[in-house]
Amino acid sequence: MKNFANLAATTAALTALSLFSSLAHAQDSYPAAGKPVTIMIGFGAGGGTDIAGRMLADALKEKLGGTFIVENYPGGGGLQALSRVVPANPDGYTLAFVPIPASNMLYLDPDRGGNFTLDDLTPIAMHDYGTVALAVAKDSPYQTLTDLVEDAKSNSNITVASNGALAIGHLGLMMVSEAADVNINWTAITEPGLLMSSLLGGHISGVSDTFSELHPAAQNGDIRFLAVLADEPSPEIEGIPTAKDQGLDVSLSTNRVLIGPAGLPDDVVSTLETAIAEITSDPDYQKLASTRAVQIRYLNAADAKALWQDMDETFGPQVDKFRELSSK
Repeated sequence: MKNFANLAATTAALTALSLFSSLAHAQDSYPAAGKPVTIMIGFGAGGGTDIAGRMLADALKEKLGGTFIVENYPGGGGLQALSRVVPANPDGYTLAFVPIPASNMLYLDPDRGGNFTLDDLTPIAMHDYGTVALAVAKDSPYQTLTDLVEDAKSNSNITVASNGALAIGHLGLMMVSEAADVNINWTAITEPGLLMSSLLGGHISGVSDTFSELHPAAQNGDIRFLAVLADEPSPEIEGIPTAKDQGLDVSLSTNRVLIGPAGLPDDVVSTLETAIAEITSDPDYQKLASTRAVQIRYLNAADAKALWQDMDETFGPQVDKFRELSSK
């Protein structure tokens, strides 16, 4: 009888311990039930980064459960979002979906006001990229990038706009100008509606931005692509000539990465990294992305961080050169 009582007591203790362990695991699992994960996007709704970020948030919710909320903080070329993520609690519930090298520019360029570096962030995974493209109005006389470049050699009135200084479109135009050994005038138009109306109204000769940002206007028939700065073809840009096809050895893309503040726990990074790897390898997800002009390209945390570091090294000197010329 005594042995039975001891056995019963031991069984009860083990059951209680198992229950406690299960409860503790449930409390520690990520994402925790009832605790939303906020993904901040430093650009307005409807743009390329917003479209891709919302796709990813929906997929993470389906894959991991829990609640994933997207919040837009437009302004400062992404600075408003990053300024909120850097000081956040590194628990995995405050994240950001950001483009690089645009995010690098926020601290590489002293005029941008970014009070942080890569050391203040945790790259989790790269989700997609956006090929840089150059486009003109539908009735433009330029049929190819070569046409525009050749005219720029003798015509000082040609101006191509992007949505900000040292934004991805501006960097692409700088690379094209350098490769072609020609001076193509550049101007910044930060308001998307004004950028497109300036092009269609004939006030500027062309625009330089990511393919995904320009895609809606091309679908509407308002603009034509002259070139994409792509290394390799993809279904989204099929039929559009590359700069390399037209004799200019130039390629550039924006790369969208999910990040958190520095010190993000390894298990949180691993959970999200693995989920994004599985999401981006799903053929149905890839097909959906293609219809939205989102070009999927996955990199794990280590590779995304290495890419970020490489962009610091690549574009740091370009920033210094641009600011030196601007000050003259």
